[in-house]
Amino acid sequence: MISLEIGEPFPVSIEKNSVKLTLLNDWNTPFTLGTKLRKAEGFYFQLLKSNKKAVQIAGDPNSNFMAAFTLYFYSKGIPVLSIHSSRSGYKGGNKILSERFAYKKINLQTISQEFYFKPHSFFLKSPYNHINFEESDILVIPRWGVSHLVSQSLNTLWNHIFKKYNINILYVDVGSGLTYLSLLNYTLGLKIRVVGICIGLPQKKMVRYLEEMEYREFGKISSYDLIDPLELGRFGKKNSTIYDFMGEMREKNIILEPIYSAKSVYMILHDTVLQDGVEGLFYLHQGGLLSNVTHEG
Repeated sequence: MISLEIGEPFPVSIEKNSVKLTLLNDWNTPFTLGTKLRKAEGFYFQLLKSNKKAVQIAGDPNSNFMAAFTLYFYSKGIPVLSIHSSRSGYKGGNKILSERFAYKKINLQTISQEFYFKPHSFFLKSPYNHINFEESDILVIPRWGVSHLVSQSLNTLWNHIFKKYNINILYVDVGSGLTYLSLLNYTLGLKIRVVGICIGLPQKKMVRYLEEMEYREFGKISSYDLIDPLELGRFGKKNSTIYDFMGEMREKNIILEPIYSAKSVYMILHDTVLQDGVEGLFYLHQGGLLSNVTHEG
């Protein structure tokens, strides 16, 4: 069993191109999985209420989502039934965790929508993957963990940072959109600007996606404040500019990863719209530094 504690975010300040930015590093957690572990906690509360005995998750084993949720439930003694789908043979730190701590797993080339909504017969009927659970025993985690069930855990984080820090503008990556929508709901009526950086989808597609998700999980939000790091490449695309920037930041003892945080911090520090002297600029670094770790062999 693993003892898992989720620590408070810790601040690190950067100044570049007359922009002063504070990183709120929410990865004071095992394996730097940060905010994703908080989301898993919300589903754990639901599991306790519903008397479920196991969870089922599906997705790319190299993702922060799969690694964090697998590790979290394993630490609580809850069996994790994992459906893994990956387009490449890459094996990073996240995949090692996703495989190591799963109770049972199957590997598929692609995952159809049905896997996100009900326990599948592979687990319930296959002799190879036989499990001692009925379908009613299994809590199925939605795709990327997108659910209002995480609100309680995330609101605990928002309560902490907005009481402790004088935040005028808070930048946050928008991948699944869950953290961003939670923040927008929390800050309604507050004089705080929440800016989403579109990492997962282009801005126009992200707006349509968020509108669909907010209607289903959170209720109507009037508008979004989104920016798009197009020149830095789409999700999962890496380039020399980002790696050079990561090296520059590492010399200042600031640790970033190439998928989310390095692109976002680079974009903020090179934002020509920001004027000199703007105060209260923060970026929520949600963790996931294991994407820098590769297993060879």
